[in-house]
Amino acid sequence: MKSAKDTLKWEDPRSNRGYVRFGRERVTQSNNPEEIAALRAKAPDHKESMEIGRDWDAEWKNQWPSESLVPGFKQRMLDFYEVRWFFSPEFFANFQTWL
Repeated sequence: MKSAKDTLKWEDPRSNRGYVRFGRERVTQSNNPEEIAALRAKAPDHKESMEIGRDWDAEWKNQWPSESLVPGFKQRMLDFYEVRWFFSPEFFANFQTWL
């Protein structure tokens, strides 16, 4: 049986939208399954994430849990995304100065 999180998984890795379970992301650009398995054994992916982008994007849709399952989640994430979007150009413009 699928978990609620699994119903929100990436539809396409190019979109970078949706739930990413523990161990899902590769630690290499390799496409060789044996090499990937060896690298994951050495340095496993211990994180999970919920990745979002512009909610108005017509091609790549965000994956949202139902409001009844996680009340307020979508709006909180969209608020966070908007603040991050607003401040990121200033942050990155100054980043090289901070180094």
